Amino acid sequence: MKKTKILIALSLLALLAMPFFSANSDYELEVGLPSTPSGTSVGLTSYLQKIYQVALLAVGAAALLMLVVSGIVYMLSDTVFSKEQAKEYIWGAISGLILAFAAYLILYAINPDLIHLDIVIPKLGPNSGGSGW
Repeated sequence: MKKTKILIALSLLALLAMPFFSANSDYELEVGLPSTPSGTSVGLTSYLQKIYQVALLAVGAAALLMLVVSGIVYMLSDTVFSKEQAKEYIWGAISGLILAFAAYLILYAINPDLIHLDIVIPKLGPNSGGSGW
C-alpha cells in the first residue's frame, strides 16, 4: 500500500514537471492541428490549447446528445418514474454544460491570458545570463 502511494506521488510529480521541461521544445508537425498548417513548428502550449478547445466541444456535444436522448425518453415514456429520471438527466446535462462554460468565463474574467495559454519559460543555456556554472 505504501509503495503504491509513493509510486502515485512520483508519477504525479513527474507529470506536473513535464511541461516545464518541454514547453520550449518545438516540434515540426507532419499533420497540422486545426487552424495550424502542417510543416509549422509548435510547442506544448499549442497542444494544450487545442486539447482544451476539443474538451469544450466534447462537453457541448455530450450535453446535446443527453438532451436529445432524455427528451425522447420523456416523450415516449408512460410511467412517472421514467419521466422523473428523464428530467434528472436533462437537468444534469444542462448543469454540466453551464459548469464547463462557466469555468471558461471565470478564467476569461480573471485574466484573458489564462485562456490563450501563452506560457513563457526562459530557455537555459550557456548564454542565458545565469551564474555560468
